[in-house]
Amino acid sequence: MTRPFADKYEFIRRLGIGGMAEVYLARQHGVAGFEKLVAVKLIRPDREGQKQFVEMFIDEARTAAQLDHPNVVQVYDFGNADGSFFLVMEFVHGFSLAHLLALCAERHREFPVSLSLAVMSSLCRGLDYAHRKTDLNGRPLNLIHRDIDTQNVFVSFEGQVKLGDFGLAKASTRLHESTDGTLKGKVNYLSPEMIRGEPLDQRADIFALGVVLYRLLTGRLPFMADGVPQILENIKLGRYVRAGEARPDLPAALAAIVDRAMATDRTARFGSVAEMLAELEACRTAELSGDNAAMLRKFIHAHFADLAAAPILPPGTDPREEAALKTVLTGRPGEKTRDRTLVKRQTAVTVAIDDRKPGRAKPVMLGSLLIALVLAALVLFQTYRSPTPAIPESTPVSSPPAPPPVPANAETTPAAAPLAPVAAVTPDAAVAAGGFLIVDAKPADAELYLNGKFLGSAAVKKKWPAPAATPLLITVKKTGYLPREKSIQLAANETRKLDFELTAALGVLNIGADVGCEATVDGKPAGSTPIAALSIGVGPHQVSCVNSAVGATLTKSVTVTGVQTAKVSFTFLASLKAEVSPWAEIYLDGVKLGTTPLNKSGIKPGDHLVRLVNNQLGKDVSYTKHFEAGATVTIAESFAK
Repeated sequence: MTRPFADKYEFIRRLGIGGMAEVYLARQHGVAGFEKLVAVKLIRPDREGQKQFVEMFIDEARTAAQLDHPNVVQVYDFGNADGSFFLVMEFVHGFSLAHLLALCAERHREFPVSLSLAVMSSLCRGLDYAHRKTDLNGRPLNLIHRDIDTQNVFVSFEGQVKLGDFGLAKASTRLHESTDGTLKGKVNYLSPEMIRGEPLDQRADIFALGVVLYRLLTGRLPFMADGVPQILENIKLGRYVRAGEARPDLPAALAAIVDRAMATDRTARFGSVAEMLAELEACRTAELSGDNAAMLRKFIHAHFADLAAAPILPPGTDPREEAALKTVLTGRPGEKTRDRTLVKRQTAVTVAIDDRKPGRAKPVMLGSLLIALVLAALVLFQTYRSPTPAIPESTPVSSPPAPPPVPANAETTPAAAPLAPVAAVTPDAAVAAGGFLIVDAKPADAELYLNGKFLGSAAVKKKWPAPAATPLLITVKKTGYLPREKSIQLAANETRKLDFELTAALGVLNIGADVGCEATVDGKPAGSTPIAALSIGVGPHQVSCVNSAVGATLTKSVTVTGVQTAKVSFTFLASLKAEVSPWAEIYLDGVKLGTTPLNKSGIKPGDHLVRLVNNQLGKDVSYTKHFEAGATVTIAESFAK
């Protein structure tokens, strides 16, 4: 980096890395001792030579720089230093929304409906502003964000909500155009029309807003499946458990907003973000309303005061270590640093600092104080982008190539590198640098994973070794159940006991019948048919239907997979099929049904008198026939001479 850039921006630590860029926390220096914390975004070194990524980066800068709203992350500066583009943005001192929800789950804190509405109110205001934005000549930008999810929504410790990461935003002024058929965004938040490769409008963002609202209100993502292709299929078909069914205590009007925002047909969605915002505000009764920032700040400081009060950098940091980090990240005077990647080891940080000539790049082993600096900074959770892998929200999708498989019913894991480095989990490493985990799970035979690596069965009661001072993501899974995750960090020599209780994964069941009946599932009342989108646990079930008027009870078995909607249909009424040679008139209990050949349905089960008449041949024959529910009675006669 050139000296003016290095003088102006003092890099502190890396906040995150994605598929296109990496973000650093930095101090901006100015005259007379001016200082300001900012987030500096740089194209990843391995992407700098690729025109597509450079153009996308420039597009993001040009788009975001035109946006000035309290609910949008601000852009302060954009430039090029030694051929490397950089984007200087507002540093949001707080959480990503995904991280905040993960912390609530970890600390067993419910995220109230009132705060969900507060977040959505602020988010909608920022996006509505972006959608309506015009250029300096008054021409609409026609901006579509295309990457709205809980990881790109930020909540500060003061309760401010901001929408960020316009890296995939589509505007009329953009340089780079997506390849036909290319998916952009996170899989769980893609609209059906995006998946089909159709031309997009701003209603694609409204769909993503609906998914965020669903996630806030229900604590889960709507489209559950065993892999990305099936998730995409579920989105296209609108196949998910409706918010009002996943959480029956939701106000009906609020559940209807979620349904409308997530409508498969975009013409059925809200016509604008402003229209959706108006409906959300109408749901905010006296007990659910208030100043958005004040409500969120009160909640954060009540439940996460330790995080809100923690300094961004711990006091007493050795200035020599800060200087070393600054040198590594910004380059020495007159020199050019291309490799900015921090590689975490068990006892040191290795950074390549010089690539001017072949053979000159050397690893520099920084001391234990630098390790303490980096790890302590991670603990603080002061992020532009959430630094821990707690409850990943979604899988970035870019096609081609084809998306990778994801765990069943999981909130899927980002394909980009983890935002905070995690140490390899081995017994030796744990003994040397960490502690142990004791996991108690229900069901007891659930599988345990640590930072995505399989440990074993929870039925094995043992102390599992794990590294200390490192973000850890513990996941418990079992087929037929929703996975559970917890994010923790162990102190040296600490033994931590964790309890998990899995809930059955939900699927969808439709129950129908040719006549109305009362249905039960596994002996429990389910309501009157037809029953659509019944939320039910994955696995085998016994469904019964009773029709008192017909006097019959029918039972069927069905297996709910959670991938496709299961269907059960009952037929209570019987049918009559009559063939008489050469012909005959057919009467049922004295009522004429017609002339053969005859197929007649809708007959009540039981005993009936069937009469066959051919006056030309002088034939008149009667039978008493028993009709079973759903069965067909067949009569064949010959009146030929």
